[in-house]
Amino acid sequence: VTPQPGVPIELARWRASHYHKIQYLLTLNLTPNSEKLTGTEEILLTLDKEVSELVLDWRPQTFADQSLARVWQIEVNDQAVSN
Repeated sequence: VTPQPGVPIELARWRASHYHKIQYLLTLNLTPNSEKLTGTEEILLTLDKEVSELVLDWRPQTFADQSLARVWQIEVNDQAVSN
């Protein structure tokens, strides 16, 4: 299956009704002549009481069947998450 750009409209509407006060904090490390961009992303949001899981999209770009992006650490409410 080939991924399509964007988020399905049903998921986008569901998120809009249950996710509130969304903020993204990005920190990027720009190093001259570096082959990779590094940094962090912090996502702050409020979930409705009805929501038991947070769904985030992660679609890294690939080149020559090699992933060009990785996630190393995920924390929720200051607790490490394994998957």
